[in-house]
Amino acid sequence: MRIDKVQYRFEKKLTDIITTNDLIRSGAVVMVAFSGGKDSVSLLYALKNISEKLSFSVIAAHINHGIRTTADRDLCFASDFCKKNKIEFYSDKADIPQISKTLGKGIEETAREVRYELLQNLAKSVRAELIATAHNMNDNAETVLFNIARGTGLNGVSGILEKRDNIIRPLLGFTRAEIEDYVNCCGLKNVEDETNEDTNYTRNYIRHKIMPLFDKVNPNIVKNIYRLSQTAKQDTGLLDLLAKEGQSVDVNDHSSIKARKIANDFFVLNGKSLEKTHIDSVLEAVAKSKCSKKQLYISLPGDFEAVISDGNYKIIKTETKTYSEAIPALVELKQGFNDFGSWRVFIGENKPEKTDDCAYNEEIIYNYSTLCALDFDKISKCVYARNRRQSDCFICNGINRNIKKCFIDKKIPLEERDKIPVICDNEGIIFVPYIGIADRVYTKSPKKALWLYVSYATHGKR
Repeated sequence: MRIDKVQYRFEKKLTDIITTNDLIRSGAVVMVAFSGGKDSVSLLYALKNISEKLSFSVIAAHINHGIRTTADRDLCFASDFCKKNKIEFYSDKADIPQISKTLGKGIEETAREVRYELLQNLAKSVRAELIATAHNMNDNAETVLFNIARGTGLNGVSGILEKRDNIIRPLLGFTRAEIEDYVNCCGLKNVEDETNEDTNYTRNYIRHKIMPLFDKVNPNIVKNIYRLSQTAKQDTGLLDLLAKEGQSVDVNDHSSIKARKIANDFFVLNGKSLEKTHIDSVLEAVAKSKCSKKQLYISLPGDFEAVISDGNYKIIKTETKTYSEAIPALVELKQGFNDFGSWRVFIGENKPEKTDDCAYNEEIIYNYSTLCALDFDKISKCVYARNRRQSDCFICNGINRNIKKCFIDKKIPLEERDKIPVICDNEGIIFVPYIGIADRVYTKSPKKALWLYVSYATHGKR
């Protein structure tokens, strides 16, 4: 059961990344740079599995660098893997040590340049529009540290690009741990490049010697560097636009400037930096408020909050309200327990165990403590909780339910209605306490389920 869910989550996340960033268009031929290692095995296998759904074709290309005596073994593995999985396979070879010597360049630099040159030639010969490489979030962190060590500006801190010309990197949003979990759960074999352990190579030294030290300082170092890279890309995007002659740019409307204004406003009031996750929440709420007449609130560190309406925000010190707490505008739900004002929301692949903190009654699903199973396959992208909005409706039990009318019918106190979490995915509402589950994600069988537990926190221990 767990194997299916790990595979599904990985391939769903990959699908979302590709569609959200428009990496692969319908009808495209994608050539995967296939070394046979875990990263490229996971990329090739996953792309093959989702290719029919997204209407593109997948082929593979293996480059023998002529560095290792085991290179022929890797070539045989790559060829056999593709044959077994019915994937078109191509290969090429280069004598990197000799070319490196001739050019007077290092092995790493030469291998990279020649590899891309050979891949481009192969792509052209087989008419593949795109080349997909298996760079991941860890690779990005190592690249950023490498660039900093050499001396760099914003471009270097931006790390690896998701797309450059015809080269795409769909796994950049995945950690190495996620990739290993996927490879293991799918029972995929792979080959290991022995040179990856050789710390005489700079990148390997960073991976095996430097990164573990950073990991001791903060285990989230890889994800934090990735967020830094995303911010740097945002800033360089604006600077590049401004640098173009004759380019008219509305600076104040650029996401980079908006993010900095939010951070600066918070610093002026609190004297502290605001994390990117909070900045992104405010930006998202501001965007959503343009289509809503409702005033939204986002809690910020240090007893501050962002008050949002009509596409604008204001950061203020939290004051005593008529309601007992600020009403969150939007909270992205992570695996496990999440707080939403005075409510708690659990999502997970496995049913939560009954505890004092999680005391549900499976027979009663429309009260303050609810456990339900949603159809995993039908959840669209991320799951989040938000407060209700004007004219909120969704189909439940074959009826188009108006949330406001349902709350009135159930005699829910007015001051409580805006506090109740409305659970949504990217397509809309999927569950509302006191009302029920949206038909489009309802399932009778929990075989492939996303478990959702919603409770009013004051009814249990916090």
